Amino acid sequence: WVLYVLNILLGTCWSHTAENLRHSVDGNQLQSYIDKVKKAKMNVSADVQCYHFERKTTGSGKNRKTRTVKKVTHRATENFVYEGCLDKSPSRLAGDGYLFVRVESRVLHEFGDGNTGRAYEEMCSALIRDNRHRDKHISLHKGFDLPGVVEYQLLKMQAKTPGEERMLALLNYRMFICLLFVPFASVAYYLWFGMTAGGAIIPFKKSLTLARETDDSAVAEAEVVVTAYPMAQAIADSNQYWNDVDTDFQEGFGTGGHVHAVLVDNATSNV
Repeated sequence: WVLYVLNILLGTCWSHTAENLRHSVDGNQLQSYIDKVKKAKMNVSADVQCYHFERKTTGSGKNRKTRTVKKVTHRATENFVYEGCLDKSPSRLAGDGYLFVRVESRVLHEFGDGNTGRAYEEMCSALIRDNRHRDKHISLHKGFDLPGVVEYQLLKMQAKTPGEERMLALLNYRMFICLLFVPFASVAYYLWFGMTAGGAIIPFKKSLTLARETDDSAVAEAEVVVTAYPMAQAIADSNQYWNDVDTDFQEGFGTGGHVHAVLVDNATSNV
């Protein structure tokens, strides 16, 4: 039973395979998703929690236990007001010789100028200052949320042969959940899925400014072309590649990425 429970937890909580299968899309659906997120404005906020620690005692006699618990007594949120949200995301994703591709979406942000960054930090400092007196401890959380983002998806290409149709039929979320109750079958599925699927990361990046951006040079900068190399070349060139894309990804994906997709810019048609 322990093996069954661990296998189910792995498949539903600790593995992204289930999320990939649950959000299966075709090329047109993925393109509509990218276009929608590129047009979305980022929600920027900050929130604080005021809290203290209490000691709780349960049981009696030999079963008496004492533990320390966190007691939150106050929460406050402040939304950051800004106008400029320049999109610097890739325009589309195209599979490169793979029947299905695991797609991961990541949200990045930057402050387009020093004034915007200082204004946000001043808002955070004021939020802490106005609420610090409410309890012994206070913690700050910065929020940069992009509406409509789906973290994990599975892009299914058009099947060209009966064999490819049968392979795509295996990409079924309900079937995968059933396989979790058969540990050896689910392990075989993990191996097949991992070795057969391609992979790509879509970086949705927004540049935030207090005023709306009207500079043509800034708009041109938003035309990002990202190329994901085949695996063998990625091992050799990944450091330079990720530096060109964004240094934020260097730790997140590394040099062992199973990348087999191409991100293309619509405006230039460069690959």
